[in-house]
Amino acid sequence: MPGQFLTLAEREQLSSFPPSPTEDDIITFFALDQKEIALVKRRSGDLNRLVFAIQLGALRYLGFVPDDLGKTPSVIVEYLASQLNLNPKGLETYQQRPNTRTSQLQQIRKILGWRKPTRLDSLLGENWLLDRAMEHDRPSLLFQLLCDQLRVEKIVRPSVTTLERMVINARSVATTETFNRLQFLLTTSTKAFLDSLLVADDTTGRTPITWLRRHATTNSPNSILNSSLFIGKLQSFPQQNGLLGALQEYGRLVKTNFILRYLNSEDYRRRINTQLNKGEKLHDLRRFLFFAHQGLIRQRQDEDLANQSSCLTLVTNAVVAWNTVYLQAAIEQLKSEGVLIDEADLVHLSPARYEHINPYGRYQFDVAKAFSRQALRPLRIPRSQ
Repeated sequence: MPGQFLTLAEREQLSSFPPSPTEDDIITFFALDQKEIALVKRRSGDLNRLVFAIQLGALRYLGFVPDDLGKTPSVIVEYLASQLNLNPKGLETYQQRPNTRTSQLQQIRKILGWRKPTRLDSLLGENWLLDRAMEHDRPSLLFQLLCDQLRVEKIVRPSVTTLERMVINARSVATTETFNRLQFLLTTSTKAFLDSLLVADDTTGRTPITWLRRHATTNSPNSILNSSLFIGKLQSFPQQNGLLGALQEYGRLVKTNFILRYLNSEDYRRRINTQLNKGEKLHDLRRFLFFAHQGLIRQRQDEDLANQSSCLTLVTNAVVAWNTVYLQAAIEQLKSEGVLIDEADLVHLSPARYEHINPYGRYQFDVAKAFSRQALRPLRIPRSQ
């Protein structure tokens, strides 16, 4: 397919079950309630019942039902067989008639409240995907976002090839739209300036855009300029030079001074250990929040890994910010009640606590309600011991 971004192996993987589903996913999507068990047992024969149960869980789990149910992971098969008290033998060679499959999928969609995509759904999905393509250019991320949106809307996921074409088309339209929106900015003088950023300097051998990409040690303009110029000059020298040797020796002196101070001062060691403990508390908070998939990042693409890591950072920062605000409110209330608080004790407080947080269950984000709130929640009074 022209412009395809998925390999054959990736398309096959996206069209079937994951090879190693987690225990949490199995329990969440393949646990049958009494009503579902009664519905499954209306089928005749163990294999028909098992196949119906697999299709039921697969739609919840994947947003679609794989064609070859004989390749269902054994852990899923065993989990369903134990609930239904049946023998799963023969599933690998089971052949389901097309009419039977179609009829069963219609029943399952009705039970779970899912539907097949309509033409209107496709048009709305294309517009939604275009908005995402204006924000993100990575095709694999757009593909995953589209799959997630279909699951939210309870729309059965079309074929991988169909979704891939939608992503390719959205990226193409987004690229054209981006150029159209920026075209009026590209005046003759602007074009000349942008072109000059790609011309290498005769002295340093680097382009200005390379200099702009370098990080500064501090945020002040002088530090940005001086640090960049200093590093640029240093890199233009031969690898073995007197200035570089002097900087290396200076670094050794700083390190030696730190080691001696650490060994000589117990108070200094305690301060360092305190800071390390605060860092470990932050790691504990991240581990607590990252409970899905047993705390493992299972994505393969670089952009997916970065996306999952960024989401964890966002949630962690939200918890830290919430804790900080309410810790300050609790301190102010205690002061207003006449409780004496030693300011030196406040340095030992950590905003990375999570004993009061329940990460499980369903999440609901009511943005309008959050913005309408005029004050903090009332503080809870600790129970008397």
